[in-house]
Amino acid sequence: MKAVFVTVGTTSFDELIGAVTSDESVKALIDRGYTDVVLQVGRGSVVPDPDSCPGLTLQVFRFKDSIWTTPLCSKCCSI
Repeated sequence: MKAVFVTVGTTSFDELIGAVTSDESVKALIDRGYTDVVLQVGRGSVVPDPDSCPGLTLQVFRFKDSIWTTPLCSKCCSI
């Protein structure tokens, strides 16, 4: 498993979330061997559906007391 973690903190950064989940980015991640993406979307209005990135396992959340309690975060290759 090779995972990438994207966080916006407590703010809103819809453009970043949209860019990471775009068809072009999804293809680039798959081509580089990534299998999982974890998105912390904060207060943003863009909240991708878990099935919106074909070929990748997508996990999305707004806030957590600790991001490291998210199972994939402790295994992420890129932050």
